[in-house]
Formats: sequence, C-alpha cells, structure tokens
Amino acid sequence: MLRTFVCWLAFLMAGLPVAAFGYTTEKKKEEEPKRRPTIDYSEIRRKTRSVDVQIAAKRAEIRSQLQELLKYEQDPKEVAALKFRLAENFYEEATDYFNQAQEQDDELAKDPTNEKLRAKVDAAKKALRVKEDEWRLKAIEAYREVANTYKDYPERDKVLFFLGSSLWDMDKKADALTIYKELIGTYPKSKFVPDAYLAFAEYYFEQATKGSAMLEKALIAYKKVAEYEDSEVYPYAIYKQGWCYYNMGECEQAKDKFQTVIYLEDMEGSGKKRRFEIRKEALKDFTLTYSREGCGSAQDAPRIFGKLAPKESHDLLVSLANLYFGTGQDKKSIILYKHLIGEEKCSPEVPFYQGRVVECASRLGKDSAARRYTVQQVRELVDLFRKIAECIQKPSDAQKNRIKEARELAELTLRRMCNDWYKEARETKQKETFEYAQEMCGDYLELSPDSVYAYDIRFAYAEMLYHWLKLFERAATEYSKIVAVDLAYLKEHKKFPEPPKDGKPPERTLPGTYLCDASYKTIMALREVNKADAKKEKKARKEREKAEKAEKGDAAQAAEEKSGCQQKQKLPLPKSKQRFIEAARIYMDHCPSDQDYCPITYDIANSYYDYHHFDEAMKRFDAVVDRCPDSELADYSANLVLEILDKFQCDMDGLNKYADKYFQNAKLMAKNEKLRTYLQELIPKIAFKRIEVLEEKLRKPAPNQPPMPDNRIHRKVAYEYIGFVKKFRNHELAPVALFNAGVEFEKAERLDLALKARRKLVDEYPKSDLVPGTIFNLAENYERMADYDKAASLYETYASRYKEMAGLGKAVSYKAKPGKGEKAPPKKEKKKEEKKIEGNKRTWNVEDAQAALLNAGIYREALRQYPQAVKDREEFIHLFPDADDTPKVVYSLGLMFEKTKKYPRAIEMFLKYADQYGRKLPDRAIAARMKAALLYNRLKKFREAERAMQEVLAAYRKIPAAKRKTMYEAAEAAAHAEFIQSEPLYTEYVKYKFNTSDPKKVKPQLDEKTRRLEKVKKAYEEIVKLGQAEWAIASLYKLGRAYEDFAETYYKAPLPAGLTPEQKSLYQDGLRQMGQPWEDKAVAHFEAAVVKGSDLGFYSQFTQRALEKLQQYRPDKYPREDLGFNLSVVADTASRSPLLVATWEEVMKNPALLDEAPLQTERKERPETRAAPEEPKAPEGEASPATEPGKEEAGQPAEGATKTGTPAKDSSPPPAEPDEFGEEPKEDL
Repeated sequence: MLRTFVCWLAFLMAGLPVAAFGYTTEKKKEEEPKRRPTIDYSEIRRKTRSVDVQIAAKRAEIRSQLQELLKYEQDPKEVAALKFRLAENFYEEATDYFNQAQEQDDELAKDPTNEKLRAKVDAAKKALRVKEDEWRLKAIEAYREVANTYKDYPERDKVLFFLGSSLWDMDKKADALTIYKELIGTYPKSKFVPDAYLAFAEYYFEQATKGSAMLEKALIAYKKVAEYEDSEVYPYAIYKQGWCYYNMGECEQAKDKFQTVIYLEDMEGSGKKRRFEIRKEALKDFTLTYSREGCGSAQDAPRIFGKLAPKESHDLLVSLANLYFGTGQDKKSIILYKHLIGEEKCSPEVPFYQGRVVECASRLGKDSAARRYTVQQVRELVDLFRKIAECIQKPSDAQKNRIKEARELAELTLRRMCNDWYKEARETKQKETFEYAQEMCGDYLELSPDSVYAYDIRFAYAEMLYHWLKLFERAATEYSKIVAVDLAYLKEHKKFPEPPKDGKPPERTLPGTYLCDASYKTIMALREVNKADAKKEKKARKEREKAEKAEKGDAAQAAEEKSGCQQKQKLPLPKSKQRFIEAARIYMDHCPSDQDYCPITYDIANSYYDYHHFDEAMKRFDAVVDRCPDSELADYSANLVLEILDKFQCDMDGLNKYADKYFQNAKLMAKNEKLRTYLQELIPKIAFKRIEVLEEKLRKPAPNQPPMPDNRIHRKVAYEYIGFVKKFRNHELAPVALFNAGVEFEKAERLDLALKARRKLVDEYPKSDLVPGTIFNLAENYERMADYDKAASLYETYASRYKEMAGLGKAVSYKAKPGKGEKAPPKKEKKKEEKKIEGNKRTWNVEDAQAALLNAGIYREALRQYPQAVKDREEFIHLFPDADDTPKVVYSLGLMFEKTKKYPRAIEMFLKYADQYGRKLPDRAIAARMKAALLYNRLKKFREAERAMQEVLAAYRKIPAAKRKTMYEAAEAAAHAEFIQSEPLYTEYVKYKFNTSDPKKVKPQLDEKTRRLEKVKKAYEEIVKLGQAEWAIASLYKLGRAYEDFAETYYKAPLPAGLTPEQKSLYQDGLRQMGQPWEDKAVAHFEAAVVKGSDLGFYSQFTQRALEKLQQYRPDKYPREDLGFNLSVVADTASRSPLLVATWEEVMKNPALLDEAPLQTERKERPETRAAPEEPKAPEGEASPATEPGKEEAGQPAEGATKTGTPAKDSSPPPAEPDEFGEEPKEDL
C-alpha cells in the first residue's frame, strides 16, 4: 500500500511547476485555451470546510484566552491542540475579512455603473484583502508550527490539510501541493486525502491550456479522487472527468460522465445531503456535449433526455434545440422544434418554436424544395397562432371549475416556483433564470396581491427587477408598494411588532422588516430612472430656458450676459424627481443613518439644483458639508454652494461668507486639497469681481448721487486693476488685470498709461495668453499715432511668431461668425465662439495672423513700400493657401503688380486666380482672366490676349442664365471682351464707302453697307443685353457712330459727272434727305447713351463723346457748358487699378481715391472689450477705441490726444510718476 502511494505521489509531483522546487527561465508553451465549467473550485473548497465565524470581539476574547493558556500549559498534546485552535482562530479572522470584502461586491451591485463607488469599493476591498492576508499568514505559520513541531498530534492530518488549504488561498499552490503530498504520503487513510488529490487534479486542469499532457494528468488525478466514493467531492470528480473528456474531444466519454453524475444525484436523492449541487450543471453540460457535431442524433434526443431526466427533459430539449439553432444545425433544430410543438400544442411557446422553424427553413438553401418547405412552415405558423387563440376562447362550466381549482393550485404552484426559481437564480446567477423567476413572481402578485406571502414575494420580485434585470422603473414601483404597506401598518398600529423574545424566527416576515431596505432601494432605483430620463429632461429644460430668454428680450439678455449673473426661474420638478425626493424623505425620517445621510441629502440637493430651486439646494448642500466634511461629496457640495452664490444669485457678501466658512473648516480642507486651492484662488477672483461690480455701480449711481463722467470712470477702474496687480502680482489674473487696465486707460484718453500697462504685460508676463492680443493693441496704438511703419512691423512680428507657434503646434483656429445668408454654426461651436470673444483675449491663432498680414500689407502699400507689401501678401498666400481671403490677396497682388507696371507678374497673378478659383469664384475669375488679356494687349502680345478673351467669353457662356444676374464682374469682363472683339467689325464697316455714282453699281454697295451695319448692330446689341453700364453705354455710342457713318455715306457719296450747280444742289439735298433718318437714329443712340449713364450714375469717355455728339447735332438742347463732373477721374475698365478688390465699392463712390493713399478697409475689425477672468485659456483679440490719432514717442503721452469730438482738457504731459502709473487722482477716490 505504501509503495502504491509513493508511486502515485511521484506521478503527481512530476506535473508540478518547477517553481515548487527552484527558479527557471524556460518559456512556457502556449496552446489554444480550453473551455471551462462554470463551477469554481474555490467554492467547492470553501463549502467542504465549514467555519463558524464568530463576532470579532468573541474571537479576540477566545484568542486572548488561548494565548494565556499557552503560557502555562506544559503537556505537548494540549499545547498542540491549543495552538491548532489558535491557528483556527486566525483562519476565522481571515475568513471574516474575506466575507467583508465579498460584501463590498454586493454594495457595488446596487449601482454597478457608478465609477466613484467602484473606486471606493476597490479601495475598501484592497484594504480588507491586506488584513485577510495578514491573518491568513498568521494561520499558516501556526498550522506549520503544529505540523512541524508536534508530529504525533492525533489530528495532524487535519492540520496539514488546513495548512495546504490556507496556502492555496494565498495562491501559493506549489507549496500547498507539497503539503498535500506529505498528507497523502503520511496519512493515506485520512478523510482529507480525496480533497488533497482533488487539489492536484484542479491544478492540472487549470494548467491544461498549456498542453494536452496536463489535461491527461488532470483526468488521471480526477479518476484517483473518484476512487473515494464516500467523499463529498466524489460527484465533482466524476463531473470534472466529463469536462476533461469534453476538452479532449471525446464526446461519448464526456456524456457518460455527465450522465453518471446525474444518475448518482438522482439515486442518492435526499438521503445524503451534499454541500454543493452539480446536477443542474451536469444536465446543462450533457446537453452542450450532445449538441456537438457527431455527438448525438436529433431524432433520438427526446428518448435519451426523457430517460436521463424526465422532469427536465422538456427544458433540456428546448436548450438543445436552441444550441442547434445557434450553431447553424438547422435540420436538427427543425426536428426538435417540431417535436416540442407536438408535445405542447396549446402552449404560448408554440408560436415561438414555429418561428424558429421558419427561420431554420429559410437557411436550408435556395432551391425550390427548400423554399416550398419554408412557405409551408410560414403557413403553419399562422395556423398555430389561430389555434392557440381558439383553444381557450369559450370555456365550459367544467372548465370554469377547473379554472377556479387552477387558480387555487396556481397560488400554491406559483409561490413554490417563485421561491424555487428565485433561490435557484441567486445560486446560479443566470439572467434567464431571473427573468423566469420575476415573471413567475409578477404573475403570483397579480393573481394573489393580498396573500399573506405577498410581502416577501414582492420584495424578492423587486430585488430581481433592480439587481439583475435592471428594470428600475418597475423595481421602484414594487419597492414603493412595500413601503406603502409598512407605512399603512405603522399608521394604524403606531409601531411595528417586536420579534419573538425566545429568539425563534417568526412564522412569517414581520411588518416593517423591509421598510428601510425597500425605501433605500426605491431611492436607488429612482436614481437610475432619473439617469435614463436625463436626456429628455435636459432637452425640456433647454426649451424652457429658451422660452425664458425670449420673454426677457434681447436687451435684458444682453445685460445679463454682460453682468455675468444668470437669472434662473424656478422650474417645476418632474414627477420622477418628486417621487425621488419623497422616497428620500421617508428614508431619512424612518431610517436615519450616518452612512447614507450625506449621499441622499446630496442627491436631493442636486435635484433641486437642476430645476433652479437654489435656496432649497444650497441649504442641503451646506448640510452635507457640515455633516460629512471629510467626504468627497462635501467637496462637490461646497463648490455648488459657491457657484449658486456667484453665478445665479450674484451675492458677493454670501460668497465671501461661505468661502470663509469653508476655508476655516479644518476637516474639509484636510480632505479636499483641490477645494483648498480653489478657495485660495477665489479670494483674488472676488477682488477682481468687485472691480466689475464697482464699475457697474459707478455707471448706475444712486438717485441722490451725481453721475461720474465716463473718462473718470474708466480711469478709476483702470487704477483699481493696477491696484489688483500690485496686491496679487503672482496670481493668474494679474495679466488679465493689466490687460483690462490698458483698455480702461485708453478709454480714459490716457494712451501713455495704456501703453505702459501693455508693455508691462508683455515684459513681465511673456507666457500669458494675453500677449498676442497685447501686440495687436500696441499696433493699434501706433495706428492712432499715425506711425504706420511701426504698426506694420508689429503686425509682421505677430505673423512671424504665429508661424513659429504653428510649427510647434501651439497655434489654434476659430471659425468665423456666419455672414448674411449663411447658416449659423452648431450650438457647441457658437458657445466656443462666445468664449473666444468674451474678454477679447487672443492666442496665436489663424484668424489674427491673417488679419496681421493683411493690415501690414495695406500699410506697406500706403507707405509706398511695395516690395514689403508684396512680401506680406505672398507670405499670406504661403501660410494660408486655403483661407477665405486668399483669393482676394492673389487678386490684389495682380492689381499691385499692374500698378507698379510689373505686367508679367500681374498677368501671372490674374491667371493664377482664374485657374485656381475658377470653380469656386467664377465671377471674379472671369474678370481676372480679362485683366490678363488687357495686360497682354499692353505688352503687344495680341495672340495671347485674343486667346484669353476667347476663354473669358467661353467661360461666361457656360454659366446658366439665372446665375449671370448676380455675376457683375464676369458680365462686365464678358461685355468688355465682346466690345473689343466687335471693334474689327466696326472698323470694316466704317472703311466701306461708296465709290461710284452709277445707279447700277450704287445699289450693290448700299446693300453691302447695310449688311455690314446689321452685323455691327447685332454685335453691339448683344453687348447691351449683358446689362453692364459702361459697355452698354459704349455700345450705344458705337451704334450711334455706326448710324452716323451711314448718314455720312449718303452725305459724302460721289456726284454724277456733268451736273450743273443747280443739279448738284438738288442731288445733294436728295442725299441729305436719304441720310437724315440715319442721322436721327445716331442722335437717338447718343441720347440713349447719355440718359443711361445719367440713370446709372456712371460716366465714362463714351458718355462724354456721346454728349459731344449731341452738342454737335442738337446744340439747342445740349449747349456746351460745365458737365458737372470731372472726366479726368472717370475709371476706364481697361486700366482700372484699385489697391484691393474689396475697396472697389468705395472707389465707385469716390474715384479720386485711386490717386490718393491706399485704403484700409481690408483690416479685420475686432470688438472693443476687456479681458475677463472666467475664460483665461480661451483668448481672443481686442480692438482699440476708434479715437483720433495722437502723437507719442516711447511711452510719452500724446499732445492734445483726446477722444473723437471731445476737446482736450490738458494738453501738457503729466508729471513723472514715482510708481510708474502714479497715484489715483483724488477726485476719483
């Protein structure tokens, strides 16, 4: 016998990891993972060892007594027994901490989506595990001492087993197996030997993923355990053999083992109660094995499962059918579903089975037979629905009696099934079982709501809905019913009944038992309901707030946004929130607990807060801070109190009061470092806010106080900001205060102090987000001083710095506000834009870099610094090739090159514009190509010019007629091109003259002249149709000249030879009569040209020429006198050269601007405002006030610098100030 055990032990230890004997660096082989059973070995071990875990105080008392006895006991046997009991005490202590850690999971199960709760639970479990390990190590040491020191101790086998079990719990499996080896070798007849073998088997099974060899060792070990038939782990060993065979692919052996377990449990019945139940798992795993390909026949399944488990055969067949269905074994699925339909007939499950048959049939194939079969099954499905409805439609009297009996029996059956299924569901933790159980319990409560058992069943029903099925609305309703029952009892009886004094459990659950638990769960369930409804509620609140804004009006809304104080009207609490608050009130009234007070109070306060009941919310938030100052909720609550006072109630005194109160709360500060830091920062922010409040008060003085002038208000506010900087120099708002001081000094017409503030900001806070904006402010100051060279240099500096920041990834971009006719951006983008503009702070951003380069280019061009202007605009195109203004810049470069007579470069820019932006901006692209054509003409490249004009006309003709109405530049270019191309027709027409007086020859010449006139007329009339003023007038003038030429053709026609003077006179009179109608037509066209120009307010050289012709032909109607305009400045389309295309509208209004300094309309306008502290990281630019430019040098004030329209009060510079900004004037104090 001993030799057998030695051999067996040698086999077992051969499979142990090398770590059990020494360290190895050999890489473990990886294999495909095997499928595992759902029963956990740790549960088996814990159930095989019962522990009487007493209360901590009792254990400590026993431990103290044992330690005291050990001091005096001399008998080795007694000492061993005492030390063994002491080890057991240590083990119980460890088990208690283990149980506490497990209870933490139950707490998390109440709200599994709460990440904060999860973190809290994890931390608590970690601490408990540490304690557990400490006591377990003590137990191990104690067990080891007894096992090693007292070899003759009668229960040493038990000690060894408990030692190995404890080592296993500590995940020291190699050491545990070593102990189990000693147990098996030393005490082969011990009752713990099967469990020791089982440990080896489980170890090999766990390692089975590393190779089939380990799985075979596990199988051998399980077989060894199975030799001990009286052991409690005997059925489990057989069960795990089945799993070994399953993973080895031997389905027949696996089925045999699972079947053995089932029969074994059936035979033993209630005669031998085991600590764990595996019959259900064996049935499930037998079904799983049977469902494998080649492991079972669908036709034989009803017989086999009926014999195997008659009671469960139906459910097992359903499961088997579903497995077939899920694995695509459609023919087998159909066979089983048909069998189930034949068995149940009138069951509501039948349509479900038939539906699956239909789906399986549809997947059998696409041949005609398969499809015919599918149609047949669909028909059967329809018939089955009808039959189910018909089978109980008109019950007989006997059936009615049976229904009554069935109701009574149903109460008993449903109650039993509800209890059993609920118990089974809690043990297996399968959702499907919970669903069945909750349905059963729900049906029971609907059938017997007043039953004496309804109280318990309703609570179990609610628990399933809440914890496992997550049906929170229904769970809250059921919990509320339990609470209502208990409160009704309490109202009637004044108090709940006391439990029996003898300690025996009552026959039924006493009223009030579930009151606290149910009321608390009501709160938790309603909290989840509110989470689900949060989106709907948020949308409804937004709609109400939108309606409120509409009621306030734009002016009130703007004033509210400017003040930063949001006036919120109380919103009605939704029904779910009211239910939540009422449930919380009941809980707080009847079940007060320090543990739950603060979370629930916080939730109530948060509900009030969401619906703008700020007084109620603040009272409860403050209560949370007072009651639980060292909790995380206290931090949130304190912040919300401060937010209410600051943002919604705008109560600066209250804000000071509560900020000081919380800062003085030592516990609150000790546990909330962030809040402490926030309060430390809040004091300067309050000081900053007081400046804004002061400004508002100065602008709206009391009725009995005289108003203060604006410049004094700005000056006083500026000095307040300077005082803030002196007091809080290192605070994050210090640069903001300096920025605002610069704005206020500038508004107070103290440009010298504004420059000092801004230079101080740039010098002392170079990393501030306000520096980019300050650079712009300084540039604008130089603009006001008319020092455009320095302003341009600053703008170029900004662009250069932006280029560096963009390379470092530190530049940002904001979308521009929508223009007229454009859609507004989404709400989120709109909010972002508002934050950007608020405070007028800038970053190194795309928009400002673009504006800087545009402004610099304008100023360089105005200063005649054309190379630098070109460089700025080329840099713009390089940096921002896809910007909205890039096309304008490209076009403006063409105009600039044209102005500086660099015609090839101008042609290059115009053609680049036409080619690159032809699709996006066809209007100007066509005009640009026409500009290139005209410049080709100047360079005498007539072929290129002709080709360019042909391309202009081709592009214009492709444009739909409806779009041409808005494309003025393209139409003008096309008209110009048509006009130029019509010139050869006109020239040929004019050249053609009568050269004979022979009547026979005159008529063909007249016909030819008329034909040419029609061509000219048609060409110029087409130009007039384009509707472009200049070229329409020019065409009218040219038509007049054509008719004039026709008249002159008659007037200057050759006379016949041999005429007398009288005959000549008569002949010439006849010619004049024939030419007069043509002359009248010419005059009409000249008048049309002048009238058209007058109507359109457009005067050109053609208008002047037409007027001169009228003065020639109609001197009485059109005398020669002052025309009322200077033709020298009339723009000619062929040579028009505005600085930028965006300035052309002003050129049209004042043509003389073409000969003056460049315009500045391309500059980006920015709102004039101060920086605000709320958004320090969303900077945006600021524009200076549009005051009259002054003169300043290196920080000295401008002489006579005043706001536009305001006389200077003191033209001399202020005296030197010792503290840089000087003292605030006494008149402002």
